[in-house]
Amino acid sequence: MAGACPLRADGSTTGLNDHAEQARVCLDNLEQALADAGATLTDVVSTRVLVVATAREDLVSAWTVVTERFGAHDVPSTLVGVNMLGYPDQLVEIEAVAAVADGHGTRRQDPEAGGCGPAGSQTSRTVEMERRRSS
Repeated sequence: MAGACPLRADGSTTGLNDHAEQARVCLDNLEQALADAGATLTDVVSTRVLVVATAREDLVSAWTVVTERFGAHDVPSTLVGVNMLGYPDQLVEIEAVAAVADGHGTRRQDPEAGGCGPAGSQTSRTVEMERRRSS
């Protein structure tokens, strides 16, 4: 999935200078995009969390929110400190790969699920869901 970003429905960045709040909004938008594709956080098989960081605490602040939201579903993840992200005042972006069993073993791209943008936006609609054969 393209990155989930901390954007409001009007396209503005939320949680200015607040890594934790931006991570929360990214996860809200991620969960909506997953739901639009017929998936949930428990279908996520890996994540990459990008954080504009000037100190280790910036990374930890965003990471804590991510790990709390995923809870017992501890997926392989990469946490990356970066210099900047694409939107003004953006500090956090979360990429995810999800796998959904449908019994047909098919792979599809879902053009209806969101990417980096507010929930339900038309921005960066490039979700790939890996379908695997259910037992």
